[in-house]
Amino acid sequence: MKYIAITAIISLFSLVLFSQEEPYARAVLDTNSIIIGQQVKMQLEVVAKNNERVYWADIPQEIIPGVEVISRSTIDSVKEDNNNILRQTLSITSFDTGFYALTPFKFSYYKPNDTTSYFTQSPSVWLEVGTVAVDTTQAFIDIKPLMKAPVTFREILPFIIVPLLLAAIVAFAIWFFMRRQNNKPVFRFAQTKPKIPADIVALEALEKLRHEKMWQAGKVKEYYTALADILRVYIENRFTVQAVEMTTDEILSGVKNMEINEQALSKLANILQTADLVKFAKASPSPLENDSVLAYGVDFVRETKAQPVMEEKREAVQNEPLAVLENDITKPEITDNDEVENQSQNVTP
Repeated sequence: MKYIAITAIISLFSLVLFSQEEPYARAVLDTNSIIIGQQVKMQLEVVAKNNERVYWADIPQEIIPGVEVISRSTIDSVKEDNNNILRQTLSITSFDTGFYALTPFKFSYYKPNDTTSYFTQSPSVWLEVGTVAVDTTQAFIDIKPLMKAPVTFREILPFIIVPLLLAAIVAFAIWFFMRRQNNKPVFRFAQTKPKIPADIVALEALEKLRHEKMWQAGKVKEYYTALADILRVYIENRFTVQAVEMTTDEILSGVKNMEINEQALSKLANILQTADLVKFAKASPSPLENDSVLAYGVDFVRETKAQPVMEEKREAVQNEPLAVLENDITKPEITDNDEVENQSQNVTP
């Protein structure tokens, strides 16, 4: 019997020592008795070795039916000696009276160099929820009146915006009426920038091409490609011909019925056909031809550019009365000398 007792004591002591080596969890309430609707703090704590990885328990919003979590803090970690202490505080409450056994929270952990998942759990704790004691011998008390909350800026904002909006509408209406009364435009839109004429754009591009000296640097194909593209863009902007996407024959056919003289049309054909030979047949024009095509391009643009129209003069002539036009016809003015001469001719000798 003596040996059995000693063996039991040794086993219990070994069990205590072993349990201290394993991670353990605790759940502590700051009070075990609350009134319905009152909140109580629960502190969860897990103590493990520094080299052990602990995974926190999954705590639902409602721990058990009738007890729910109001708020929860972050999980803090504190190092003490060789231990890592993890803590979290929960605020819980209940709106039903009675005794509640809060179920244990299960935490998993891993030991170093071990893929096996181990578990530890907090002990179950009890919570008593009671009601407010009512003294039935006392008279009933009226409900407290409603408290007046302070007026916020959001509440008075409509009373500020609406008058300002009405004032703005009235001011705009007055301004609009005065502009109409004075025959002034209500809105002044920004004037659009006048479009640069197609001939000026083309001549600037040709001048830039001349300064680049491409064919002198051996870039003959690039030179003729750029020259043909400049003229195609000019034709498309100057005439109603989609020259950029047309072949040479289509371009010449499209501008044939335009107001272009034969000499300018011949220069255009020379440029486009020579460019096609260089690009597709690998022709090698002479330096004189390279200079000539650029000069032909300048001549073509200058000879086909849009002529300015004197719109103001034309409108003035169209609006002038017919009688004024008839009076503008130059008639020989009869002077005194002419009248004397005519009278002398009518006198017979």
